[in-house]
Amino acid sequence: MSKKKKQKKSFLVSFLKKVPWVIGFAIIFMILSLKAVERFPQPLKEGIQGYLEIVLGQRTSITKLEKITFFPDIYIQMKDLVFSDSTNVALTNMTIGEVKAHIPFLNTFTAKRNIYDFEIHKLDALAGVITPHKIIIDVLDIVPLSEDDEKGKLFAIGKYAEQPLSMNVRVDHKKTLFGKTAYRVPKHTKFSLTVGDVTLNTDLINDGKDVWFRNGTLEANGITQPIKDSSLIRDKAMYDTNIVACLLEHDYKNTAKICDNYMYKEE
Repeated sequence: MSKKKKQKKSFLVSFLKKVPWVIGFAIIFMILSLKAVERFPQPLKEGIQGYLEIVLGQRTSITKLEKITFFPDIYIQMKDLVFSDSTNVALTNMTIGEVKAHIPFLNTFTAKRNIYDFEIHKLDALAGVITPHKIIIDVLDIVPLSEDDEKGKLFAIGKYAEQPLSMNVRVDHKKTLFGKTAYRVPKHTKFSLTVGDVTLNTDLINDGKDVWFRNGTLEANGITQPIKDSSLIRDKAMYDTNIVACLLEHDYKNTAKICDNYMYKEE
């Protein structure tokens, strides 16, 4: 082997030996930086408020940032959120009593969408803010159905358009190496939505590109009918022509022909 080739090989071996140390140093530096940021909640609170204002188009005030961490998990707990009209701060459009979110830190680097906890308490939003009609969510939470199986549910209880509201999405859960319960929405799951005396039961299917409501039934006025398939997400964007969007648009003063265009018609 020539002297030049030996030098190249020696350099490559030396470089490869240093890579783990460089990566390790970078990870340690990142963790220390994140832990340092956690010590300054006020700038973080202002940053979250600014982000929510951009996303929702509402002036946002977070009364208390109860807790926020970035490592070893991302955890955020906020209390007494107030969302006001962007042109008139005196006009309150939505309030939330408490929000909690707890996800694995590694979610930010992988395609996994596991979650440890997600809760919303006492959400009250005027019509047109997040849904066509006024919505109240007393509680939205994610819990295991039992400790004996690997099924859980994401559920919500409240009121919609002055009618009792309940929602359920079946989720999977499992214990992690650290003993935590991690939830995820499977690609094929069950979804139900009840507003007043109207109940939708359907499969929620993620085919890798779009998300569909399939094999569904709608119960209204004591009659259960099969409904047509429709999409919730199409081409990675929310699609507003589906059975759930139709149910949310209805005023529930008369349910005789609710979402009639989604029903299968007899020939």
